[in-house]
Amino acid sequence: MTEMSISSLRGKWAQGIQPRDFLWVLKDQLAVCERLGGKGSSHRPIRRQEEIVWVLNSNIDLTISLIPGTHNLDAYKKLGLPHRHWPLNDGEDPTFNLPKIYEQMGIAIDNNKTMLMHRISLDDTVMGFFGGFLLWGGYLENATDTTVMVERLFSKQVGSKGRRIINTIAADTSIRKSELPASDD
Repeated sequence: MTEMSISSLRGKWAQGIQPRDFLWVLKDQLAVCERLGGKGSSHRPIRRQEEIVWVLNSNIDLTISLIPGTHNLDAYKKLGLPHRHWPLNDGEDPTFNLPKIYEQMGIAIDNNKTMLMHRISLDDTVMGFFGGFLLWGGYLENATDTTVMVERLFSKQVGSKGRRIINTIAADTSIRKSELPASDD
């Protein structure tokens, strides 16, 4: 079955389907989910299209792919889904680019933009990434509270990689949003 034009969708198909593992990190501002269309062998282009339709109908302003590769980006462009690609590579220290990414996320939230971020699956890196953001933005104040909150949010334990990200952001207060110099705008 080939992908259909979004404008030709009618009835329940025009509403799309909610992406797998969708959850709000910050209610109505910042959400996360599994890769649109599924992961690995369960990835289906039709499901991806149905999930993109749901995102387009859900007042989400920007979809951000954290996947190291360029999976789905052509489909997003073709279907008119506003998106960015901010890859989190497994082989690299994920904390290296996080302050830059967090700053862009903070700007979007300050401008009342709703974001949906995804990776192949909601793994340890994703949990640490969002824990780091909650610390960076001043939503939480220490690594312990952040780890507990992230575990409740994702309904699973944060592993060593996620804890390393959270602890790194917690230890370096100089990269926190509140410590950044004010812009000259």
